[in-house]
Amino acid sequence: REMTLAERLSAVTRQGPVRDRSQVAVAIAPIGQPALLSTNADADLILASTTKVFTTAAALDRLGPGYKFRTSLLQDGEILADGTLAGRLVIRGGGDPAISGRLYENDPWAVFRPWSAALAARGIRSIRDGMLLDTSFFDDEKTHPDWPAEQEQHWWQAPVSALSYNDNVVLVRVTGAIRPGGRASLGFYPAQPFLMSLVGQVATLGGHGTNVGVSRRAGSPRVVASGAVASRRTWSGDITVVEPPLYLASAFARVLREEGIDVVGLPEVRTQAPAPGKPLPVLYVHETPILPVMAVCNKRSQSFFAEQILKTLGAERRGSGSWKGGLAEVTEFIRSMGLDPSRYRFADGSGRSRENRTSASAYLDFLQALATRWKYFPQFEQTLAVTGDMDGSLRHRMLGPDTRGKVFAKPHGAGPLGLRDPGAGASHAGRIVSGSPMDYRSLLKNVEKTLSAIEGSDDVVSTVASVGEAVVGNFRAELGIIGGRLYLRDDNNYVLKRGFGRSRKVPEGLTVPISYGPIHRALDEGVVLADLKDPSVDRELEARLGVSRFAAVSFGDGAFILSFDVHPRVAANDLLVSLGIIRTVLDSKVRSEKLVSLLEEARRIQQSILRGCSRRSGTTRSGPSPSRPRRWEGISTISSP
Repeated sequence: REMTLAERLSAVTRQGPVRDRSQVAVAIAPIGQPALLSTNADADLILASTTKVFTTAAALDRLGPGYKFRTSLLQDGEILADGTLAGRLVIRGGGDPAISGRLYENDPWAVFRPWSAALAARGIRSIRDGMLLDTSFFDDEKTHPDWPAEQEQHWWQAPVSALSYNDNVVLVRVTGAIRPGGRASLGFYPAQPFLMSLVGQVATLGGHGTNVGVSRRAGSPRVVASGAVASRRTWSGDITVVEPPLYLASAFARVLREEGIDVVGLPEVRTQAPAPGKPLPVLYVHETPILPVMAVCNKRSQSFFAEQILKTLGAERRGSGSWKGGLAEVTEFIRSMGLDPSRYRFADGSGRSRENRTSASAYLDFLQALATRWKYFPQFEQTLAVTGDMDGSLRHRMLGPDTRGKVFAKPHGAGPLGLRDPGAGASHAGRIVSGSPMDYRSLLKNVEKTLSAIEGSDDVVSTVASVGEAVVGNFRAELGIIGGRLYLRDDNNYVLKRGFGRSRKVPEGLTVPISYGPIHRALDEGVVLADLKDPSVDRELEARLGVSRFAAVSFGDGAFILSFDVHPRVAANDLLVSLGIIRTVLDSKVRSEKLVSLLEEARRIQQSILRGCSRRSGTTRSGPSPSRPRRWEGISTISSP
């Protein structure tokens, strides 16, 4: 007799956890139906990062999908005839976690340019008394008392503030000297936070090895860098800031200077709301919609975003921008869904605290309530991570034909909990979309058969150049690839060997360091897409190459980089999916005489997959296809190492 689904799932759970002291709890049910599987489902375990599901769902319900985080620029003083603001520029924070490059194509300065333009339009050329940074929308508690102090420097435990910038994290950049033995240069990016210092001695070594670390003690503004870096190579590491509003002021002041506006006085932080009086004139209001913020929180498991959302919920609904105020609203939301709040315990919004606890059965009841009787579930679902979706934490998980694009979940994110008891660990919650999958397996087998039938080539460089030519010829229409270049690795650099297609001709021998941002990312991720707005892109270099948008593909264990010039209007997801197929072709170092038939096969696969992707997700929309009914199944699991 063939085992039923429940029997097969039960057999998996009986395998037990990886560690002897661990606990595993699983609860699975079709939506709106009784549990299909329940294993240790009443055990009280730590929620970890899936706490974010409760935080974001409550915020969407209580604030509404049309809610916007607002940051206001106010005029406190007269604007004189010479353009001097004879007073202070007041920046009133509203808890926005997305004042950064996240929603602005990774440009950390873009968010501030409309702010500075608004001031310039009012004729302001100088701010005499500096900026007054009003953070009274939140309370003064920037770090939760449950969070381990030894992890304060890490991005996953960034401080919380009504005025924040760049996830309240700053990059430390260490660049090796020209010659071995010299002292490496140190610097902050994208801005030097006020009151913070960077010290240390990092040596420059020969070769290409790098071993650098940065640290900051809890509560200290002093950042220490140590170790060694290779000559002319740049290493970057992130570290949290101590005073988020001052960090924002530093970055904004830089953009103001670019606009020709001088900030004379030093910034000052105001934590208490001003006494009632005559309202100050509004110079500009920056708004960020809640749904993109929730998507970053849930798809990327961004703890900082979760805490900002929770305190904003408390501030808006209870007049208390605190953990207590926000959690009171989460409790009321759970009660409004017909659930017993006593089955759920919360201490923060992200799951960093070990006091966030519930059982798998209680979590499953919550998911069932969301999916069956919550009016905002369709909008909320779009904020979850999806298997194979490059925007989320499941982008590299469950990529088989039966699971890709069909698992919507909030897995436990990055960053250790700092816990040692058996009740602590990783947790996962979500649902699976079941239906008739496209037969990707047979399509990919055709690629494997084609590749296995092709022998290697003695002249690898010529073969790879032929690959580049064929890619441009076969994928120009679908992917907008109009040309490109082949780079060969030589120690710490990549040397341009050949150009092809319609790309601008550049003399052979041009070198690009291995530390160049897009190359470094391509080596890590295989395929990357970048343009001139990317802060890691060298605009001068790309201008010399005549490039505004490009995709870099690494293969041969990093021996080769193919850089394709890409049309600016081509959809990123389509391009990355297709170049993933092309990368498989390149890594096989195929013979040039076999290339045309091979690329035609890849082209047919690419078209099939893109049609499937469009039906399945389109612009991130999910749900039953009008031509293919699907069944939805809810899943809740909590596992504890």
